[in-house]
Amino acid sequence: MAAQRNVFALATAGTAFALGLLLVIGRPIPFYVLPVVLGVATYLLSKRLRKGTEAAITRHDYAIAAPRIGPGRVRELAAKLGEHGYEPMVVTLDALGQPGPPPAEEAPLAGAQLKLVDRRADADLGLVTVRLRNDDSGALVGFVEADDTGPGFYDEMAQFLILALGQLVTDLTFVKMGGKDDRRAAGSLKGELPARPYGLGLL
Repeated sequence: MAAQRNVFALATAGTAFALGLLLVIGRPIPFYVLPVVLGVATYLLSKRLRKGTEAAITRHDYAIAAPRIGPGRVRELAAKLGEHGYEPMVVTLDALGQPGPPPAEEAPLAGAQLKLVDRRADADLGLVTVRLRNDDSGALVGFVEADDTGPGFYDEMAQFLILALGQLVTDLTFVKMGGKDDRRAAGSLKGELPARPYGLGLL
């Protein structure tokens, strides 16, 4: 992630600076610019190379459905994630998927288009998006999507979010897109997920 990339680049640059300094000891003062230039150049190059080796983002898609959405609120969903140790930061998404302001205090789950991240997590770690709507029959349909860089932090958060939605929306079911699992009740995740997310150990 970005913090690890910075540490790697700083350590590499420090080594380059030290080696450059050894080369110019005893020489005239103008030569002492060389280790500074060498250190800065090494820092920038190391940061770029390290970024290129980082894991690509993997998307995990979950389709969710329920007979009706009910009166649940976005703040209740965030609060339930908080009960598991997350510190969710929630913003709205527009029709093009661009982030906007935080949802209103009493924003309903019906029609919610949201982006969620943990406020302590590095920006490179990923995010969760939630899109909910009522179809013509009044039933809830939607998606929960996790963009994850590999360790599974946000995929795990997405599953906790589905579990939390199941506590707010009666008879909520889900299925992982592209997988072999059948559609099942959101509450079934309670027996599979840990009491405290394993991914929080990455923060």
